[in-house]
Amino acid sequence: MLYAEVTEIRYRPTIVPKPNMQTEKRRHLRVNITLPLVLMTPSGFIQGEIINLGLGGALIQMPKGVRSGNSFPVISVGKYYSLWIGLNGDGLCDENRLVSVIGKVIWANNGTAETETKSREFRVCFVRPSVGKAQTMIKTISQYV
Repeated sequence: MLYAEVTEIRYRPTIVPKPNMQTEKRRHLRVNITLPLVLMTPSGFIQGEIINLGLGGALIQMPKGVRSGNSFPVISVGKYYSLWIGLNGDGLCDENRLVSVIGKVIWANNGTAETETKSREFRVCFVRPSVGKAQTMIKTISQYV
C-alpha cells in the first residue's frame, strides 16, 4: 500500500489558543493545531506535522533528525511539493484518512546552524485546492476559531 507509513504517524492533536486577529496580517485566518503530514520529496516520503493551518497555506515542521534516504532533503523555496494532511472528509483529525494538496514553499529554514539543533520548518501556500478539499480545511479551521 502506498501510504502504509502513514498509519504509523505519531498522532496527537494539539490545540493552541486562537491568534490575535489584530496582529495577524494574512489573507486567510490560520489556526494553531498539530496534524500529521506526509511530504513527498524526490528522495521519498517523509513524515512531519502541520503546526498551523489556514485555507491559503500552512506552517510545517519536520522533527529533528528526520531523514529521507541518506540525508535530510533540502526543501527548496519556490518548489512545489505534494502534501498529505491527516484529515477526513468532515475536517476531523484522522491519521488513516488523508487530504492531498499541492503546496509551494515560500519560506524554509534549511542550511542554517540553528537547524542542526532544532526541528526544520517551512511555510507553504496551497495551490488551488479543489472545492472538496477546501471545504474539509474550512471545517477543520472553524472548529478552533
